[in-house]
Amino acid sequence: MLMHALGPSVHWSAWTGSVVVMLAVGIGIRLMRMWQESGGSSESLHHFIDGASSAGLAMLMLTIVFATAAFSQAITRTRGEQSLLRLAPLAGDAALLSRRLAGQLLQRALGLWIGLALVILAVSALVAGPGVLLRQFGLCCLAGQVSMLGLLGDYAGKGGWTPALAWRAALLALLEVLAAAGLAWLSGMSIWLWMAAIALGMAGFRLRRSWLGMLAAPVAFPARRMG
Repeated sequence: MLMHALGPSVHWSAWTGSVVVMLAVGIGIRLMRMWQESGGSSESLHHFIDGASSAGLAMLMLTIVFATAAFSQAITRTRGEQSLLRLAPLAGDAALLSRRLAGQLLQRALGLWIGLALVILAVSALVAGPGVLLRQFGLCCLAGQVSMLGLLGDYAGKGGWTPALAWRAALLALLEVLAAAGLAWLSGMSIWLWMAAIALGMAGFRLRRSWLGMLAAPVAFPARRMG
């Protein structure tokens, strides 16, 4: 019931269209590459496809960030529905509402992160071959870790994504990339492996802190009433 109050934009099916489009574009580019390899295209088209593919594969990471941003946007948008839910007899103990909401948000956001990452890896393999999978995996981990920063928090106040948090998330991502580059230089290991390890470790650490913060905050529904 808690997630129903947030509307259809937080259901996994809201991303079905995006997944279908990504797969369709990936298959289309793969077919164009096959035609290209058979000698059926010009050199200019060859360069255009390569450039568009590289840019497109990098932009796919934004889908992971936007997917979890939809949760905090829905919480802000549905305060009326949340107030009605609090009045329902089956709403349960208000003291447990934030814990239940945090659990549902975390479960759905992690599912989206994993699902979209698998789709991105599949599209990347279609477009550019298996050689890019390690890079894409590292970027998926980084994008997912950034997306989790605005997932849990004090929704009775100013929890969720804000412009200030977006800037901090961008700065944190930059620092993690620099750290991964430095560790890769020192160790001789791939930067993408270091990026994945740092991002996953930071995601676990930040989610633990934000989980505890959300449980300690006033009850989340209706949102923003104390902001």
